[in-house]
Formats: sequence, C-alpha cells, structure tokens
Amino acid sequence: MMKNISNYISVSRMFLAFTLLFTKPLSVNFFVIYCLCGVSDILDGYIARKTNTVSKIGGKLDSMGDFIMIVFAIIVLYPVINLEKTVTIWIFIIACIKILAIIIALFKFRELYEPHTYANKFTGILLFLYPMSFLLEQSFVYTYILCVIATVSAMEELLINIISSKMEMDIRSILDFVLYK
Repeated sequence: MMKNISNYISVSRMFLAFTLLFTKPLSVNFFVIYCLCGVSDILDGYIARKTNTVSKIGGKLDSMGDFIMIVFAIIVLYPVINLEKTVTIWIFIIACIKILAIIIALFKFRELYEPHTYANKFTGILLFLYPMSFLLEQSFVYTYILCVIATVSAMEELLINIISSKMEMDIRSILDFVLYK
C-alpha cells in the first residue's frame, strides 16, 4: 500500500479532475478543485522520488492524470475563453505536433512515451497557471507566451522522438540529448 501511494495520488487526480465538469468556469469551486489537482501532480512525483518508488507505471499514470486534468479543464473553460481564430489554429498545430511525436514513439518503442524535458515541465506549469490568467486584464499576452513555449516544447519532443534510439523519460532537453549521447 505505502509503496504505491504516489500512484494512488495520480489516480485520485483523474477522479478529482472529472469533478471539474460539474463546476462553473472560473468559480471558487473550480479553482479549489483545479489547485488540488495541481498539488496532487506535485505530490505524486515528490513522494515517488522520496520513497524510492519511481516506476514506469507511475510515470504513465502521472502523464495520464495530467492529460485528463487538461482535457476536463479545457472542456469547462472553452465556453469562456474566447480565443482568436489564429490562436485556435495555433493550438491545433501544437496538438498535431504532440500527436505526431506520440505516434513516432509508438512505432519506435511500441508504447506511449513523452520525455520529461524541462520545456515540457515548464509548459505544464504555464498551462496549469493559464486559468489564473483570466483574472488578469491582459490574458491574451499570456496566451501568446504559452503558445510560443508550447510550440518549442512540442517541437523538442518531436525531435527527441525522431532521433532517439531508446526511451529516456527524464532527458532534460534536446541539447542534453545531442551533446551527451
């Protein structure tokens, strides 16, 4: 039981994220549940590292929890976001790059693979903070910054998946990969 606590936290994030569907966008309830999901995302990895229980399944559960949280948050927030058409197209292109990277990894490694690069982690943090940007008057600036960083992150992941010969979940960046491999 104790050795799987981080995995239970990841799974609980999936259920907690599901409850976002029953909240009003940008309400206090939304932000409380959303922040609890964020805290669980930090805790699962921290606990796994501190208890020396990092596992392949744990990494996949964490990624799945992140994905589910993002999807449900988008479903709830989409009606209030009011994105420009160019930003919507840009987000679609980023999603296509990410999907292509996943497809390449599936063919090469026969399983889902998303390297935990600094750019992916930074994008994840900015994406997590995105709903809070709606409390700012200039949230469109944050949207463009997030899209630029997400594009760089997606391209880096795609390049890593193209040139790598084996899966390395905790590679820091493409530069790290190219310079030290």
